[in-house]
Parts: sequence; C-alpha cells; structure tokens
Amino acid sequence: MDSCTQERILDVAAALFTDVLCWRLHFLVGKLAYCMSGADMMRLIAACGISNPLDIDTMTQRLTVFLTAGLRAPRTSIRNKSLSAIPSGAMR
Repeated sequence: MDSCTQERILDVAAALFTDVLCWRLHFLVGKLAYCMSGADMMRLIAACGISNPLDIDTMTQRLTVFLTAGLRAPRTSIRNKSLSAIPSGAMR
C-alpha cells in the first residue's frame, strides 16, 4: 500500500467511532483478501471482458476508491448485540 493510500485511510478512520472502524476494517481486509485470492478470481474478472486482470495499477486505483468510500460512509445507528444474546455454541 502506498503512502497516499495509507494517508487517505487514516484521515477517514480518525473520524469514526471504534466499533464502526473495527467493522469497516474487517470488511476492508476481507475484500483485499478476496481480490488477492488467486487465479480463479483473475479468470472470472477476465471473463467479464471489462478490464485486464493483469493491470495491477488500475485495479489498485479502483480498489482504493471503493474501499475509501466504504470507510467514508456515514455512521449508521446499527447496534452490536451483546455477547450474552448469542446462543451458546454459536461462536465455535
């Protein structure tokens, strides 16, 4: 990740509450892992015919815009359920 991308993410993150930031970072890391998942994903993208899956610079730019927008989304009123509300054994 280049320094410009890191600065953009940190600027956005500074304005979020901890619970919101943790969830958004969770989804951000998941999306990054999905994008780096390998050849199967690249073949799927290539089959769409809309971009060259080997064009890493363009993919990085598009992904940065997408992820930054997710971090900048307005805070919602979604509340976490307390851990005591989760059925026993559901966390295994």
